[in-house]
Amino acid sequence: KELDVLVRKVQEFMALRDENRRLTESFETEIRDAARHLENELIAVRRAYAREMGSLEIGVFSEAMRAVIRDAGKLHADPDIPVLIEGETGTGKELIAHFIHFGRGNVLTPFVGLNCAAIPSSLFESELFGYEAGAFTGGKPKGQTGKLELARDGTLFLDEISEMPVEHQAKLLRVLQERDFFKVGGLKRMPVRARFVCTTNRDVRRMMEEGGFRRDLFYRLHVGFLRVPPLRERREEIMPLTQLFLDQLRQKKRTRFERVDPDAVRALEAHSWPGSVRELKNAVERIVLYWDEASITAGHVEWCLGSVASESQPGRPNAQTGNCLLYTSPSPRDS
Repeated sequence: KELDVLVRKVQEFMALRDENRRLTESFETEIRDAARHLENELIAVRRAYAREMGSLEIGVFSEAMRAVIRDAGKLHADPDIPVLIEGETGTGKELIAHFIHFGRGNVLTPFVGLNCAAIPSSLFESELFGYEAGAFTGGKPKGQTGKLELARDGTLFLDEISEMPVEHQAKLLRVLQERDFFKVGGLKRMPVRARFVCTTNRDVRRMMEEGGFRRDLFYRLHVGFLRVPPLRERREEIMPLTQLFLDQLRQKKRTRFERVDPDAVRALEAHSWPGSVRELKNAVERIVLYWDEASITAGHVEWCLGSVASESQPGRPNAQTGNCLLYTSPSPRDS
């Protein structure tokens, strides 16, 4: 038994020694192969993501939106031009920003977003530029990479730029003009090659006149200016957009909805849609969630938009709105 244990230990030692020798001799080769494999996987993932983002269906059913898409295509071809997309909440500004970056799905560079309304003023500079190790108390021991550095040759998407504090607007303007920046606490000049795409749901011109937005930054961003009109200014799109959302949800949710009745179209077009396209999409999703019929009727639309809330509670419709699938109690006969 003692001899058997000794032989096994010798075998383990020799196996470890051989493996160590092999790894030592081929270490650099193994590292290169592993790095090449990971790089190929990353490229494949980026290519698939770009195809997915480039194939997103943008409902273009009016001359106003066709003009927006044409201009966005021109901006996609020239990444040196900063872009400012203005539009009310729910008009699809972020979708246009993705189109400017990805085009038809032929771009592999990163798309990095930063919500200016969600970042506290004290953290904004470190989020945008990053910081070096020891730049301030409470920071990460090894520092942090900022969004500008992460964007590299891709696109930096600044959502709701009108919410950016005025003191930080001057720093952003310098980056746009000089095309370089310093990390917080850093001494090395970092080059900027990223495209800048910004969105706002406010009237930047009025903010500029009131002193809430820098005039020089506005004119710098206004080179590539796009305005996405709200849904109430392109009512001819309400019907085709509703059908588009219905087709998408039918494939995803496996429902029976196939069409929109003419009376439902009139009800949809009579609504003001303060939430624009997003509100319309949410309304269609709500109808599909609670109902499962062949077509959307005026009763569905009125129930969803709350115009008959006093007559019918969600899930307990009146006789004019059909049969709802959820929250309906069985009758004594059914039980």
